[in-house]
Amino acid sequence: MSNETTRLEDWIKQDTIHRLDDGDIEKDAVHVLTKTTKEAQGAFRGTVSTVTLLVELSSVITTHPLGWNAFGECVHQLINEHNPFQNRTTYLSTSIESTGRDQQQLGSFFGNVSNIIPENLVISVSRRRKIEEPRLIIQLTYIAQ
Repeated sequence: MSNETTRLEDWIKQDTIHRLDDGDIEKDAVHVLTKTTKEAQGAFRGTVSTVTLLVELSSVITTHPLGWNAFGECVHQLINEHNPFQNRTTYLSTSIESTGRDQQQLGSFFGNVSNIIPENLVISVSRRRKIEEPRLIIQLTYIAQ
């Protein structure tokens, strides 16, 4: 994670140290459980790639009032880490969904990867008051020019 993400995570962990057990404090704020990648075929081969991440959120994210902010910073970091088109102009469609029985879309966002900031992601999902489930599906579709 970036230094800024780590600083916010650390601050939240210090703020919640009396309410969370040591196991929760030690966990990554957003832990990737599985990753699948699908490359487009045909005319779009080499220009479209979809990365689907099943992630688990620690209680540092799910219980703290600034949890959405830390979540946005962590997802921003994941977007940059998993971008298969690092040296090209790339657009990104992001979808964030719950994994429960009544799977719900929590947020979505589209934009140029170089212009995406954590606040964009926070705004797209923060209409929810709190994160109900610790596991989410984050689908990242990268479109290179």
